[in-house]
Amino acid sequence: MINIDFGKSICLASSVLIKNVDSVGYHTWLNNTALFMFLLPEPFKLYLVDRKTGTKIFINDSIGRCFKNYQEMLLYVKKSENNINKLWLYNLSGQKSWSTKTTIEGEDFTIINNDIMWTHDSKIYLSSIYNDNRKLLIDLANYNIKNITRISFDFLNDKIAIVAESKWR
Repeated sequence: MINIDFGKSICLASSVLIKNVDSVGYHTWLNNTALFMFLLPEPFKLYLVDRKTGTKIFINDSIGRCFKNYQEMLLYVKKSENNINKLWLYNLSGQKSWSTKTTIEGEDFTIINNDIMWTHDSKIYLSSIYNDNRKLLIDLANYNIKNITRISFDFLNDKIAIVAESKWR
């Protein structure tokens, strides 16, 4: 990965941020020093990299493609063979990972307040992060929408965007 320092002009300097790392599928910053990376190939692995030291720490394997910063912790999906995936949290200060009681059928989610919104086929659900209470919000099959693979809120949390298949194609 390359670290680019943006200043008054477009780009003042660049340097290698983490040596000997390739095949990064996804990444997210938890703070200005903690970088989480989803590395390819399968089984996908989650690593934490300390930007100051360059140290790479293995966190978990068989992770889904979505992970988010949640209250100074990393919230991510660990996939299972039966497609009932569990939400996990990683606490940076305690440097430990644990499973929540929440299960989802997909890999993608978005956070709203202390809940997650996630999808399965044509349905959008709302679940608590800490327990498996879930509520079906809408089934988009009535609108000829199926196989939702991505969901995201805008910055104001008043609009969602989805990526899905539609019969109108």
